[in-house]
This record gives sequence, structure tokens and C-alpha cells, in this order.
Amino acid sequence: MDSPSVTGLQIHTDWKNLRQALHTVGMTVARTSPIPALCGVLLETDEHSLRVSSTDYQCTVTTRLPARVTTPGRMLLNHHELTKLLTGLGKGLRTREAEDMPVRLRATDDGTGQISAHGYHLPVTSYTPEEFPDLPRAETSCAELDWTTFTHQAQRVLVAADTDREPAMPALSGVSVTVTPNQLRLVATDRYRLAIADCPATTHDAEQTVLIPAGLLASVITHLTGQRLRIGLTESGMATLTTETTTVIAAAPDEHARYPKWERLIPTGDTTVRFERNPLARAANTAAALATATESDAVVLRLAGDCVALAPVVDDDLETVTAPWYPLRSGTIEQPMWMRFHAERLADALSTLHTSTVALTVTGSYTPAVFSDDDGLFRHLLMPMRTPRS
Repeated sequence: MDSPSVTGLQIHTDWKNLRQALHTVGMTVARTSPIPALCGVLLETDEHSLRVSSTDYQCTVTTRLPARVTTPGRMLLNHHELTKLLTGLGKGLRTREAEDMPVRLRATDDGTGQISAHGYHLPVTSYTPEEFPDLPRAETSCAELDWTTFTHQAQRVLVAADTDREPAMPALSGVSVTVTPNQLRLVATDRYRLAIADCPATTHDAEQTVLIPAGLLASVITHLTGQRLRIGLTESGMATLTTETTTVIAAAPDEHARYPKWERLIPTGDTTVRFERNPLARAANTAAALATATESDAVVLRLAGDCVALAPVVDDDLETVTAPWYPLRSGTIEQPMWMRFHAERLADALSTLHTSTVALTVTGSYTPAVFSDDDGLFRHLLMPMRTPRS
């Protein structure tokens, strides 16, 4: 039997939508914090929906879900506890039964949060809503594009971001996002490699560049859903990412940092050859495994005539190991080149390329090499490793 109605927030939604909302905002919620409010999710109502928000000061996530609002208001509940209780309420039910299960959230007479479903009424730790930080407002977007295209390209460039806990250059822990007419460009680098991806987009302003923390962008990809994405800036220069139901607002990794002028590293007008991606990607994985087995971290890419080969580097000697040669699809190398690369970085670079034929642009054995999809929408630059004798 339901509890008698009380004064205070009271909303009705369903298990599936609430669970998804808690998962979405969970990317910025602390398990423990000297500020208890940062362990919570803020629930706020309007006429036909429930707005759920979280923040860690550096990033704010707000998502909406459909709800029937009996009594409007706001409530701040412990995220981890609410999530566990909701998960427990779905145990023992078929998937469809759990997803469609009605859920009620309300504030009791003494201000305590309560979740009710399937005949259960359970208390949830609550905090004073006024303790929750003021949330920044999202401003007008700079670009709009397909969400699937964005996530696909973002996953590829994230491979090259600097994910060290304390990067030497804080800016490199972010992904540079530049809006130009009809295009969005994503760039990431850790100084040893550089990934560049272009996405077609509907743009609304002059050229804009924002820096989005790489860790946050990786979370956004796994937590958010939608069909369209809008990217913009707040008045204070924070990046905004908005889907149909959710808005993420994030501070740059270091507001004073300057992202490297990477354009000058891209070789132009030099030798470009093309090869089948799959055979060379397999060869890169094999060479990386053999390098590890011989306590090495390097592989050598050999180009000669109309062929290419990959071999592990043993004892810092590029000629010790022989390896199979693969024919190039187009282009020839007049003077043989031997380029030494970090084994895992080369394997990563080839794994991010998705067209069956890929291009390689080189200028010499000790200058940057650019691997790119045949359609030109994605490029991965690698800095070669110098040998002791070079």
C-alpha cells in the first residue's frame, strides 16, 4: 500500500529511464568527497520531465528524462546509494518487466529521500539542495553533427592523447576541437604521435577552437546516447556538448595552456605510397609481439621499390631480423628507407585506420610519417625513433 502523500518533491518515472540517467551523470560523481554534495545527484522538476545533474566543479552533466510530476521541487540524493537501490529493485525480474517498472521518488516529511517500486519503499541518503554548486549555463552552439560520426572519429583520435596522470604539458591531456565552415576537426597528440579526424558538420559561427579533456571525452562516448550532437562554448570559455537529452559542460585541461602548432609537422608534397591495411596491421601486431619477446620496444618499417616490410628491432640493430615483404598498391620508393617506430604506437596507428587501402606519406627515415585513410578524413602521424648510431 502506498504511503500517504506528503508536501515536497514527488515524481513518477520508470526504472529504465532513471537507470540510464544515473549512468549518464555518474561520470562526474565522486564516491567519497570532503564535500558531501559532490557525491549526490540533483533532481529538479519541470512540467513534464525530471532533470538530473551532477558536477565535480570541472565538469557538469545534466540529462532529462520523462516523468509525471505530482509535486514539483528539487532534491539532492546520494548517487551511489540510489543507483544500488535501483539495481536491486530490478533483480529477480525479467528484463522487460524491470525496464517498464514504475518508480517513484519523493521527499518525506522530514526531508529524507525515498525510492518506491515493486511494493518496496526505501530511504535514500539526501543532502541539502542548496549545498549543490551553481551550474554553468550552456550557450549557443557553434556546430551540429551526427552523433555516431562524432563518436567514431573521437575514439580514433583519443589513442594519441596524453593520458598520464601528470602530463608534462597539461594541454596535451585534451582533444582540440576546431569548428571551421562545414567541418569539425578533432586533434590529439602526446608529442610522439598525432591523430587528426575530420567530421562533416553544420556550423553556425566563425572558426572556434575548444579543448576537451581526453578522459571526459572518453566517458562522454560511453555514457551519452543520441542522434545529433551540438558543440559550443559558454561565456567563460568552457566547452559544451549537447545531445537531445543531455548537456555536458567542461573546463579545458589548462586554461592558460597553448595547444601545439601541429600543422607544421604534416609533410606535404613528399613521397606517398598506398598499401593494403589488413596485412600490414597483422604484421605490425606480430612485430610488436616479437619485439616484446626480445625485450625491445621498437620495430622497423622497411620501404624499398614497390614493397614494404615490418620487423622487430633486436639489440638496436635494424638489420638483424628479416621479415616478409608485402607489395604496395601504388607508388614506389626510389631510395630504400628504414624507419624505426615504437612498436605499440605503430600497431595503434594502423588499428585506427579503417579503409581497406591506406596511404603513407614520408620524407625520410628520421622525419614524421603520416598514415591516413584513403578518403583523407583521418590521419595518424608518428615520430620515428632514432637509433643509437643515428
